[in-house]
Amino acid sequence: MATEIKTINLARMRQAEDYTFHSLVLADMQACDEPSISEVLGAYEAAFNAFDKELKTAGGEDPLTKEITEANSATERCYVGMVATIRALLYHYETTIVELARRALIVIDRYGNPTNLAYLQEYGIIDNLLQDLRAFDTEEVGSSSSGAEEEGGEEEEERPGGLSVLTTDTHNLTTLGINGWVDQLQLSRDRFMQLFKQRNTQQSTIETGTTRQARKKADDAYRAVVKRINALIEVNGDESFASLVATLNNLIDRQKSVQAARNTRNASKNSSSTEEEGGSTGEERPGEL
Repeated sequence: MATEIKTINLARMRQAEDYTFHSLVLADMQACDEPSISEVLGAYEAAFNAFDKELKTAGGEDPLTKEITEANSATERCYVGMVATIRALLYHYETTIVELARRALIVIDRYGNPTNLAYLQEYGIIDNLLQDLRAFDTEEVGSSSSGAEEEGGEEEEERPGGLSVLTTDTHNLTTLGINGWVDQLQLSRDRFMQLFKQRNTQQSTIETGTTRQARKKADDAYRAVVKRINALIEVNGDESFASLVATLNNLIDRQKSVQAARNTRNASKNSSSTEEEGGSTGEERPGEL
């Protein structure tokens, strides 16, 4: 049986949780790029943007905005500098360095330039790129001629690993001299995300009549997209949406865990309060035996 997107009670979320949930869901749905949901997804994006606008209007000009812009600029400068450094290494006098640089660019170029994208998309790509570069650092990187080709096998797809060994050095970033760039890109990314999440949390705790209405429209638009995707899965199977469904279901499971933990804490507090007010059965109190 095809796997569908799980249900979740959005009304039980706090406003900050609801806002963050939508921002993460939208980032994953936009990456799906499936034409059959473009119409409902567009409506969802518009509803979330209206929700985001209402939160910003209710909160006024946020002092973190300037810091966020500066942090994003630092991240983008680091990305551009790193890529430029690697491209320059294609002209290095050592063939080993040239080949390593070429392989590193295969990793980078598969994502395109993220610096002109919206924050959520940009940093989703940067996160994936950093993971891939860390993996590339520890792989044995080979030349484009593989053992399989010499034996008459099919040519392997180009990728950082799985090729004939050019070098057994498994510190490829250090060999290229770009480990500092990668580390700095990680630091810049972490600084931006810290500020971005801090601002979102502050803004999303401000609740007014208009923000509640905007939230409801965003929630309804999310449900419409999920309904469309699940209907398409029921008719056509889940092949087109398998990755998206898995990601969203993991997100939903995490959010349900947060809600369950909060319910447990609240129940524990209520129980403690009841005992303090009325005492527990058999508890010794002054004046009683």
